[in-house]
Amino acid sequence: MFMKVTGRIIKGEVIFRTGEIYEGDLKNDTIEGKGKMVFRDGSVYEGDWKKNRIGREGKLISQNGDIYEGHWQSDQRGDEGKIIYKNGDVFEGSWKENQRQGRGKMRYSNGDIYKGFWENDERESEGKIVYNNGDIYEGAWRWDRMEGKRKMVFKSGAVYEGEWANYTMKECL
Repeated sequence: MFMKVTGRIIKGEVIFRTGEIYEGDLKNDTIEGKGKMVFRDGSVYEGDWKKNRIGREGKLISQNGDIYEGHWQSDQRGDEGKIIYKNGDVFEGSWKENQRQGRGKMRYSNGDIYKGFWENDERESEGKIVYNNGDIYEGAWRWDRMEGKRKMVFKSGAVYEGEWANYTMKECL
């Protein structure tokens, strides 16, 4: 049975032919407001909806175990958000089109902490990493690798200032 409701928000459930199941607010025959969608792959999104699309803010538990909570743009992670990866890594910061983009902080499951810039899901430009053994690298990153003239302070107190390329110290200054 089909019933047309206009102008007001009602609670309801929609079962799609593709296997997805939505429970939550409906308005003018569209998914609008707060609700929960269980996707065919087992991922679950709960949060805001606008005109049948993921809205401004919500939480996604992916079928692989990753958990993202934050802002969304055009059905993708965007602006600010936090993701807890299945392996225990945690990223908090800026997102654009489902990729880490802009300032962010990554706490790796092994205890390393990186703070700095990201581009296309990779560490890029300026950043600082504090390793779990106490060593600190501060400087340039290119394509997720240490690059350029920067500084490494070792736990022992030794300091290296010089050129880096592909995670390797090239020459001292």
